[in-house]
Amino acid sequence: IKEADMVIIGPGDLYTSLAANLVVGGIPQALQETKATIVYVTNLMTRWGQTHDFTLSDHVAVIEKYIGREIDILMMNSSPIPKDIEEKYLKEKSYLIPDDVTHNGYKVIREDLLGESEVERVPGDLLQRSLVRHDSDKLAKAIASLL
Repeated sequence: IKEADMVIIGPGDLYTSLAANLVVGGIPQALQETKATIVYVTNLMTRWGQTHDFTLSDHVAVIEKYIGREIDILMMNSSPIPKDIEEKYLKEKSYLIPDDVTHNGYKVIREDLLGESEVERVPGDLLQRSLVRHDSDKLAKAIASLL
């Protein structure tokens, strides 16, 4: 981390995926000491019981609290979620993360990063999983363009 040019955080559930990894011994210190650009790839949707009523700036504040420094670049999807999928999320009390970022210190990249189709749930999987995800090729190209 200390030698990196860029550190990518996300996408992932704020507390159960991202913060859980950011509190591991030595990680916050390394992120504070590195000269790397810190990129936060935001989640697409909120999650009931974890990030309900969180805006994008709320997510950013949590990440920055755990890493002990400001994020340099925010990368977020700008494409709308298909209505039928959005309705399924609303039944789970999840919604698009509201983009309320006005902090002038961030470079904010808003572009189409959305996967093309609904993620099929695996039979027997009892965990609540995402119905939509970032398109890995679009995300990789967007990140690579920053280098």
